[in-house]
Amino acid sequence: MRNLPVFSSLMWVALSVAFFPNDAVHAQDPVWADTRPNNDLSGEFRWGGASMVFLPVDGGMLTMDCNCRYEDISGVGVSFAAALSYRFDPSYALAARAGYRFFMPNYRQQYQSTVYAPLGDERLVTFERRAEMILQTASVEIFLRWDPHVSRFYVLAGPSLDFLVSSSFKETERILTPGIVYWQSGTNERLFHDGSLGDAMKVRKWSVGIEGTVGYTFSLGVLSLSPEIGFRFPLNGFSPSHSSWKMTEIRGGITVETPW
Repeated sequence: MRNLPVFSSLMWVALSVAFFPNDAVHAQDPVWADTRPNNDLSGEFRWGGASMVFLPVDGGMLTMDCNCRYEDISGVGVSFAAALSYRFDPSYALAARAGYRFFMPNYRQQYQSTVYAPLGDERLVTFERRAEMILQTASVEIFLRWDPHVSRFYVLAGPSLDFLVSSSFKETERILTPGIVYWQSGTNERLFHDGSLGDAMKVRKWSVGIEGTVGYTFSLGVLSLSPEIGFRFPLNGFSPSHSSWKMTEIRGGITVETPW
């Protein structure tokens, strides 16, 4: 029976954690409430930077002069931006980011066609067409931030504007069926276009989109480190002559901020 007091104490701690988890955590971590972003004072400015990696999940439809209709998209992009936010309410803040995006979307289309061999034989040949781009843009994003008082989670939503700085566009076709080549070159690949995006189509220098992001804040002294994941839905593309060409993206990255 000598262990009864110790056993009783352990049972009390276990019951406290099981039935009163918030009280138990706050008792062991008294600075928790002070570091929650929901309790930031209204009127506070914060600044820092954000870095994102984004992937296209829907490329719309891109139709080119070679009678190519591209829909299958892949690729990757990165962005770097300066960030500024102003909290005007314990639960709401305005946030803005300005930066640079480097995006490499690639389209692919496979099709089959019957061709005539030199001796008059017919062959069913598989072709693959590719459109490879590099788009460099300056971006401006404006968000309303909402802290829903659920742990350290927050939500960002708002418009974004991209300005096209430079671009490249390469379009090729390759024969995938073994033993078949183009008679003009003697190879299984031919080039349709290699230059800037403006050489291949009429280009609009800006694109508008709507963004939504969910993040979680870790406090590191005066710094806040926030992993984020979100999406961007375009309202228009970079070409007025290709209205169905719009790229929807998912993105993930890190935002770091500190008080002004």
